[in-house]
Amino acid sequence: MVVLAFVAAAMGQFVGMAIVLTPLWRGGDFHWTERARRGWSARLVAAAPLSLFIISFLGSGAGLTNPVSFLLPAATFFGAVVGTIPGLRAVLRRRVTLRSLLGEYVVAFSLRTPATIVFLAMFLLLLWRSWDVETVEIMGLSLLLALLLSLGAAVPLVRLLGLLTAPSERLITIVQRAAAQTGVQPPPVFVLHWQAANAIAFPFARFVAFTPSIIELLSDDELTAVAAHEIAHLSESRAQKLIRLSGVLVIFPLFALPVLIRRFEVLGFILPFTMAVAGGRFLRAFAQKLERRADAAAHSEAEQGAALATALEKLYEFNLVPAIMPGKRQIHPHLYDRMLAAGLQPTYPRPAPPRRWLALLGGIVSATISLSPLALSEGPIGQWVDHQVNVHRRHWSD
Repeated sequence: MVVLAFVAAAMGQFVGMAIVLTPLWRGGDFHWTERARRGWSARLVAAAPLSLFIISFLGSGAGLTNPVSFLLPAATFFGAVVGTIPGLRAVLRRRVTLRSLLGEYVVAFSLRTPATIVFLAMFLLLLWRSWDVETVEIMGLSLLLALLLSLGAAVPLVRLLGLLTAPSERLITIVQRAAAQTGVQPPPVFVLHWQAANAIAFPFARFVAFTPSIIELLSDDELTAVAAHEIAHLSESRAQKLIRLSGVLVIFPLFALPVLIRRFEVLGFILPFTMAVAGGRFLRAFAQKLERRADAAAHSEAEQGAALATALEKLYEFNLVPAIMPGKRQIHPHLYDRMLAAGLQPTYPRPAPPRRWLALLGGIVSATISLSPLALSEGPIGQWVDHQVNVHRRHWSD
């Protein structure tokens, strides 16, 4: 069953990715903005392995304290990651490996969104529990761990794994130059071994990190402008940092819904949902304001503003991120608007945003194939399928 789960997930992701890649196969050699727009659905489907793991976990009846029953969801996850690789290679037109994709998850859950994985584990622990002292202890410890990880508690572990390493002299010099231009002390700088071309500021741990791809891709002037943007995040006030951290508190009740609903019934759903919607909108607007502030810091000189705009364009092209994103939920302004704000007119007309319906179709196909082994398992989904088969069998026999 474990082997079947792995094969089904790999096949499901492969087929789902193939479906969403069809717009890239039609037509000729697109401009990068059009390629990014058409390929965005594939990027969304590529993020499915974690969701497939969670559904498989719930459907198989696995338990966190039962390592054997944990194998089926794990096989589904790894199979989905393997099935994602060919599609990502086709979209990004560069080498993508299993190791690099697994490294993406390590970086995401330890540095970028550490509270998410903690709350997911808490959710699975609470799913079948009632409200008691032990439940409250699990919730409290989970919240504490999420806050500590958000403050940078996982940084030593990430360094031990070799994902954060010492910078080159070139990068140190560039960060020192950017700090001098913004009038602050040069922060510690690291190389973050992540396959995207990106730079990230960690306001609580007070350091900046650059990936190998961005260091190779950008000129010194462009890297200086990007460094100035990231250093501006480190200069955020204590109040601004606390508001950032409050995002952990906003999403926490959503992951405790199974227990809250059993304990408080309708209010256990309405209050966390309302808190998440209202708090999410406020925090998104607040984060957008901080991004505009950081952009303004990098625009302190006209030449530096132009350098940031060209740097961003190179990064979006390398990462194949659309110049205009769908909706208004993203934290960063659209690339096209950031270039205009820097006084640089793009050489191409304003692109259309990506369409998301194809990603939905690809996700449904991927999930249907990937999770098909659940119908054969002894978990809740398998039991439901068996029940339906028996009902129809009795109907036809009558």
